[in-house]
Amino acid sequence: MNPLVLIIISLISGWKSPDANSPVGRYHGFVNQAEEAYFGRGDARAALVHYDSAFAAWPGLRYDHLNASFAAMKDFHYRKFDEYICRGREAGLTRNRVRHMLHKEQPLLWKSFKQYMRNTRVGFYGFFRYRTRIILPSYRKPARKMERVFQRSRRVHTYKCVERLFGKGIDRRNVRRLEKITNAYGFPDMLKTGDSYPCKECGYRYSHVLDYAARFPEFQQTLEKLGPVMLESLEKGGLYPRTLPFLIDRYLFFQGAPQLFGTVVVKKQNVDRSWGYFRHDVQSVDLANEYRTKFFLPSLELEIKKSGIGFKAPEPKNNP
Repeated sequence: MNPLVLIIISLISGWKSPDANSPVGRYHGFVNQAEEAYFGRGDARAALVHYDSAFAAWPGLRYDHLNASFAAMKDFHYRKFDEYICRGREAGLTRNRVRHMLHKEQPLLWKSFKQYMRNTRVGFYGFFRYRTRIILPSYRKPARKMERVFQRSRRVHTYKCVERLFGKGIDRRNVRRLEKITNAYGFPDMLKTGDSYPCKECGYRYSHVLDYAARFPEFQQTLEKLGPVMLESLEKGGLYPRTLPFLIDRYLFFQGAPQLFGTVVVKKQNVDRSWGYFRHDVQSVDLANEYRTKFFLPSLELEIKKSGIGFKAPEPKNNP
């Protein structure tokens, strides 16, 4: 086993694991079962049962509501589709994001949904404008509501510090500032900042700072300080499960070691100038699944099936 991976495993072993029996832990457990049913076996009806159990345990994250709506549409359960979309919009899911995902990644479901809208004589935006008020009478422009929550939280001294952190650019000094903020006020997760806007890689805007810091060997010291606090945020529902594992894998990737969780995807240009994606090597698939379970992540096999991105195919050897 790679020595650096052993060091990271010993570091993680010293952290307190999130409670799988907490409301958030049970939520992620049900979501993983739902994704296994929907993406793994193609059983949309069983997935809806697990999604209902998940949202009963905890309100949920917006992209889980989006996946639940896909399962509902595949099962032609449009009432459930309405319900999941409305709840997702209250969590910050936008209608343009729904349309893009349906049109690009689920063309058959999008065709079915368009036929449903023709039968009910409402357009796409009319569907969101009227149907959401039928399902949730209290629904009023949730995107603006989330923005107001974020603006109110910025008035607190803690989050003004975080905003100043963003404004100074991304460098190693910002990592030390983030550590000081975390020591004084706790980790600036979604529950504290009201910021539900995910960046491309990690989860939130502050993650750009940690994303940059993961390039350097001294990021291991940052993990020792911030790792336990980020796990507390994960257990309370203020952090995406993928955030901390991705940062760990990114650090291992830049140090030339195999990743532990299997979350890092590499983009490479092919000979024909097209871009290809592949997953960086992991130390062990069984080891990856063991630690992914501790961090509320689905199995590596399921993630590969969902994303369609596997490990790099071995290059053909030249015959002598």
